[in-house]
Amino acid sequence: MGLLNDARLAAGKAPLGFLNPLLYAHPAALNDCVAGVQQGCKVSGAPVDGFAAAPGWDPATGLGSPSFPRLRDVVLALP
Repeated sequence: MGLLNDARLAAGKAPLGFLNPLLYAHPAALNDCVAGVQQGCKVSGAPVDGFAAAPGWDPATGLGSPSFPRLRDVVLALP
């Protein structure tokens, strides 16, 4: 996110503020994690598989991993 702010500042724009609305408004700027399991869950002290990723939702971030080039395009298009 710091690199996105650097790109905006270099373009003469203000830095980004609270990011959640921006990220949820542009899910295509993130890489959709469609496989994998969030590890570390325990039931009665015994480790079990956690929450599994699915298309459109990832248990670690809810959105997926950031794609810098796509996010840079999004934030530079903002006023």
